[in-house]
Amino acid sequence: MNTRQMMVQKEQVSEILEFLNEKRIRCTYGAVGYFVGVHPRLVNKYLLGDNRPEASWIVNSQKKRPTGYTEDQYHSELFRTEKIIYSGPELMNAFDEWKLRRS
Repeated sequence: MNTRQMMVQKEQVSEILEFLNEKRIRCTYGAVGYFVGVHPRLVNKYLLGDNRPEASWIVNSQKKRPTGYTEDQYHSELFRTEKIIYSGPELMNAFDEWKLRRS
């Protein structure tokens, strides 16, 4: 992964986090990885940055919790709904719809 590509992907992840925080919905690492074109493990390792509540919306698909986080790093509303976006296409559609409504 080159530096320019990683910067673009970090910007995309930042926008995805803005969407997830506004919608108060969890999304899997796999869906985000699909969206930005990287393996799901690279999302947490290279693209999310420090563990923090705003980034806790991106979760492990089986545990339904963010990997490597302590409970005090979870967003206070993380479990307010059971809804989780599991697939890349589902994330892309919801994200695109959100962006259109904002413009």
